[in-house]
Amino acid sequence: MEAVGPAGSASVATSTTQEEQQHSEGQGDDLFRERGQVFYYPWYDNPEHNKDKAYLHWNHDVLANPYQQGSVNGDPYIGANFYPQLGCYSSIDRAVIRQHMAMIRKAGLGVITVSWYPPAYSDGQIQSNPGFSDSTLTSLLDIAHEHGVKVNLHIEPYKDRSEKSVAGDIRYVIVRRASGLLPHHRTKLPMFYVYDSYLTEYRKWAKVLGSPSEHPDSIRGTKYDAMVIALFVGAEDYQRIPQGRFDGVYTYFATNGFTHGSTTANWARLASWAEQHGMIFIPSIGPGYEDTRIRPWNAKNSRSREEGKYYERMMSAAFNLDKVPEVISITSWNEWHEGTQIEPAVAKVVKAVDGQWPEYAYMDYAPHEPDHYLSLTHQWMAKFAAKWRSVRSV
Repeated sequence: MEAVGPAGSASVATSTTQEEQQHSEGQGDDLFRERGQVFYYPWYDNPEHNKDKAYLHWNHDVLANPYQQGSVNGDPYIGANFYPQLGCYSSIDRAVIRQHMAMIRKAGLGVITVSWYPPAYSDGQIQSNPGFSDSTLTSLLDIAHEHGVKVNLHIEPYKDRSEKSVAGDIRYVIVRRASGLLPHHRTKLPMFYVYDSYLTEYRKWAKVLGSPSEHPDSIRGTKYDAMVIALFVGAEDYQRIPQGRFDGVYTYFATNGFTHGSTTANWARLASWAEQHGMIFIPSIGPGYEDTRIRPWNAKNSRSREEGKYYERMMSAAFNLDKVPEVISITSWNEWHEGTQIEPAVAKVVKAVDGQWPEYAYMDYAPHEPDHYLSLTHQWMAKFAAKWRSVRSV
């Protein structure tokens, strides 16, 4: 198949001479850290930090029918199977952000990929607080910078999202936040992941990601140009995604086998296909999956952590590809609802309340310490860094 790259975007064959020079001067460690990117969710809040004196997201709806419906109320009855070591924190608490950034650095990671909605929107659990995620960015960018952590964005679905609105989102973010965004290590363009990119027909994405000679609304070649990454879901995406002129694909889901993209046995094919089409392949690696606290019907997609063995198998699947991926993503830092977090968790047992909720024992990382997944991540990032240093073409 003929290699076809996103017209007008920076070439994926760009030399890494500058990166190699910086490493030889002793500045390369952070450059390699930046290839390890972890999905970060700034949507949590607690009564100490909002006017409604309410928990946000910790009080997640139970998405179940015909099972028990309603919502968990928040601390200590939260919408997650694990309980955070930091408790039910607020994502706007600067002290918490500092702790997070320090732990992320400890894990050997250099980038947080922040779940983001435009200022007029929020996710379904915090509809009463539009703009909550955008409002957290200033503190995140400032404190991440203090700790040597970079930021890029994970654009979430929102009402009437389209290719044109996402192009507008990219312009908005670049104008207001450009100095804090991570430039891709070769193209030097900011990176944006688009979750559920299939919700817009892929041929329409070319209007903003294709050649400006064919599409007057394209961001290509403008000061708003960016590395825009599509979510690869099903096998049909081999045909669909190239129509959109994306710069790369990622797989997101931590459940091996849940989608074609998240099935590690398919990653070699995905990597080869992406290269043929001038795109980068970003495998997403997770420590396990468990969301039955909010989706009691979804046990079929649960994946035991196996004391870290599951995580290591996914890491190995990416590491052992014929060509090491130039970026890896980790699902997730703190998507507690789906049990994909690598953030430290602790054991906790809560008692029944008024017959509404039975006694519940949260899962933890035993027999290991709460920071077990930080240690595992650090070990694997060191392995990836050694491989990246030895390869001059990524």
